[in-house]
Amino acid sequence: MSSSATGRRAAHLRALQTYATHAQEVLLRQAHTAVDPVAQRAAVADWLYWKHLGGVLDAALTDAS
Repeated sequence: MSSSATGRRAAHLRALQTYATHAQEVLLRQAHTAVDPVAQRAAVADWLYWKHLGGVLDAALTDAS
């Protein structure tokens, strides 16, 4: 994290974007398969968070390019 290498910001953003995409997929699956409404609601809330963060990261990567 303390690297001063050229392109490190974009690399970190891409890595976080990859994780956000994975988290969205996992949480969407959890939301679809949850039997308990409370668990389903929590999975949907988490999915929305990662979906929003993915959009923010897309915008940041566009600016970083």
